[in-house]
Amino acid sequence: MSDHAKITAQAQFAMGPARLFNSGDYFDLTVKCVDHEWKVHRAVLCPRSKFFTNACKDGFQEGISHVIELKEDDPALLNELLTACYRCDYDDTVSGNNKLDFNARMYALADKYDIPFLKELSKDMFRAQLIQVQLNGVMDIPLFLSAVRTIYTTTLGSDRSLRDLLVPVLEEHSSTLNQDDRFLDLLRSNLGDGDFAVDVIATMSQLLKPKPPLVYWCIQCNQYAANANSGSAVYCSRWNCKEYMGEVKQP
Repeated sequence: MSDHAKITAQAQFAMGPARLFNSGDYFDLTVKCVDHEWKVHRAVLCPRSKFFTNACKDGFQEGISHVIELKEDDPALLNELLTACYRCDYDDTVSGNNKLDFNARMYALADKYDIPFLKELSKDMFRAQLIQVQLNGVMDIPLFLSAVRTIYTTTLGSDRSLRDLLVPVLEEHSSTLNQDDRFLDLLRSNLGDGDFAVDVIATMSQLLKPKPPLVYWCIQCNQYAANANSGSAVYCSRWNCKEYMGEVKQP
């Protein structure tokens, strides 16, 4: 079999579970949420989720009835979680414009149902959307703050995966955020039992720290020039280099 044929066969094989999702074919488990239900397959869900593995054990009611009711979740979000288990992807456009918040909520739901690959996928999609809300250097503050609320109310303080992605944004847009009443109100709200305020203070403290002097390498002296001039074009300030106006480079 040629490499191309192998790739084609593998792709077709991988599409098998995707075609089964909610088709009603060969299903052996029903998941219910509010007025929604999905006909799913233990062989697909259990290897991906410890929650479903445990729920489907014979000693549990769900394992006997083959029905799992998840009353507390958002049906739209749960639909995409189940979709991801079959297709290794999900659609974050179902949330309308706020994809950032949707991906943050998907991360929390994947954590709740112990689906490691989906936590990583939602983290990557969250990171991509975080770039989008800062296009052209302009912050979409409402979208950003909505995601902040979600992260600090749905993840543990020990889980830094999404929280650490917010730090560069806080640094980059600190002056804008510090003048925005919505951000300041959130800061005062004890969000995440005060974790958000602590993270903001830590970030701002880093910004206020004096930066160490830059040390450069002079290509003329062939040694470090610690007292190099600052500016877009940097030149060595040593007396024996004063006639040489070559740029010096950071080591």
